[in-house]
Amino acid sequence: MGKRKIRVMLCVLLSAITAVLMLSVSASADSGPKPSINVIIKNVGSETCYATMISDRSYGFKYISLNGSENGVTDVIMDNWGRYGKEDFVIDDPIYDIFSAYAEQDGYEYSAWYVKLGKGTNEIEWSYRSPDRFKLVLYYPDSGRFEASPVCDCFAYNSIFIVELSESGEISGIWEDDDIIYRILSILVLIIVNLLIELGLALLIKFRKKFHIITIIITNLITQGSLFIWLNFRILTHGAGIFEMFGYLIAEVVILVVEMTAYSIIFRKDERRKYVPLYAFLANLASFLVGSPVAWFIISLVNGIRRNINV
Repeated sequence: MGKRKIRVMLCVLLSAITAVLMLSVSASADSGPKPSINVIIKNVGSETCYATMISDRSYGFKYISLNGSENGVTDVIMDNWGRYGKEDFVIDDPIYDIFSAYAEQDGYEYSAWYVKLGKGTNEIEWSYRSPDRFKLVLYYPDSGRFEASPVCDCFAYNSIFIVELSESGEISGIWEDDDIIYRILSILVLIIVNLLIELGLALLIKFRKKFHIITIIITNLITQGSLFIWLNFRILTHGAGIFEMFGYLIAEVVILVVEMTAYSIIFRKDERRKYVPLYAFLANLASFLVGSPVAWFIISLVNGIRRNINV
C-alpha cells in the first residue's frame, strides 16, 4: 500500500476522532471539568438530621442572610469573578444561618447548601468549586447537637466519601472510596474489549496464524495498556476535560503509527504484509469509535452497582 494511501487513512482517522471529540465540547467558557465531592452517608436514623460540608479553603461566593440583618441585604456582593446582583445571593433560611454560624465559629467557610437526610436521601454533593479538604457536619435540630467529621483530604478530582453513622447518629468513620481493584479492573476491561475488536478484524483480514495473534496481543497490551493507564490516572486526578480528550486523540494517532510500524517490521516476510496498513487503520478506528465507548459503558454499569452496594 502506497504512502499516499497511508496518509489518507491517517487523515480520515484524525478527522473521525476530532469530529467525535468536538461533538462533546461545549462552547461555554465554563465548560471544563469541575472538581466535586460526593458523600454517601450510611445508617441514617429516624431522627431529623441536616448535613452539609465546610472547608478552611475559600469557596469564592459570599452570601448574605436576611435573618438578623439590620438592613436586609447589601446592594452588591463580591466574589472571585466580579459583581453579581443581590437577588442571586440572598439567603432566607434558618438552617443556613445555623450552619453558617457553626462554620464561622469553627474558622471554616460554609458551602452554602445542605440536605435533609432520610426518606431515600443519604447523599450530599459539593459539585462546584469544591475544595481539596473539608469537614462533614451533621445537625440534629431536635436535640440541637452537631456532629463533625475529622478534616478529609481529597485525592481524586471527583471524590466519593463513605460515612458510617452509629446508632446514636455519631460519625463513626469516614473514608474516600478509592477502590484500586476497581480501577485496575476498569483498565483491564478497556484493554480486553479493544483487543477483542482488533483480533476480530485480524481474523477478517486473514491474520490468523498463531504468530499473528500473539504479536497483535503483545503489541496492544503495550500500546493500549499504556494509553488507558495514563488516561485513567489523568481523569482520576484532573477530571475528564478538553486536555484529556485531545490527549486521547493524539495518543490514538501515535498508537496507529507505532502499531503500523511494528507490524510492518515484524510481518515483513509474511505474505499478508501488504494488508498491514489497512488492518492497523481499521483496528484503531474501530477501537476508538466502538471499543472504547462500549468499554466505558460497561465500566459505568459496574461503578453504579458498586455505589449501590456502598449505599
